[in-house]
Amino acid sequence: HLGKCYEEGACVPQNATLAARWYLKAADQGFSEAMYRLAGCYGHGKGVVQNPAKAAEWSAKAAHLDHGMAQYNLGLCYAHGRGVPADIERAYQWFAKAAEKDVAEAQFNLGICYEHGRGVAPDRARSVYWFGRAAENGSNEGLVQYGTCCERGRTIPQDLPKAASLYEKAARNGFADGQVEYARCLATGTGVATDLAAA
Repeated sequence: HLGKCYEEGACVPQNATLAARWYLKAADQGFSEAMYRLAGCYGHGKGVVQNPAKAAEWSAKAAHLDHGMAQYNLGLCYAHGRGVPADIERAYQWFAKAAEKDVAEAQFNLGICYEHGRGVAPDRARSVYWFGRAAENGSNEGLVQYGTCCERGRTIPQDLPKAASLYEKAARNGFADGQVEYARCLATGTGVATDLAAA
């Protein structure tokens, strides 16, 4: 974990180049966390020349070793064609693997896949399920999307107080969409008492 020390400046001066070098040494020895972090270095050009193909390659190596965040990142690579040809079916598959490991961002993206039929047949109930899981695991996007499902009664009973509560959580996390939705609830009395001053 010397690479992480250099990346974060913990006990040593911060140095992205040395961080990437140490991540590479550990990755070459088969450590999935180092592979995941090295992929991030290549993806963002931290300590190495930015290289989306190498970022995808190292994400794939870590993903095949069952690293949840690497699986999610590999899904993003396939979804957006970063370093690999765009392939929405493969994106869906990697989001699904990461979602099963409770990676909240992957759960949200899996919900989007089911909602819009990206890489999988559309399934509103499964979409709502994954938005709910993402919300439970702290995804701001998941909180807002699941709040919308509760507010509109999408495959689940309508629950306006729960919707307002989910929007409020996202708002308190500083998430702009959550702030907008919670302010709307306060202004219209949707699931909460009307409070124009707070809105």
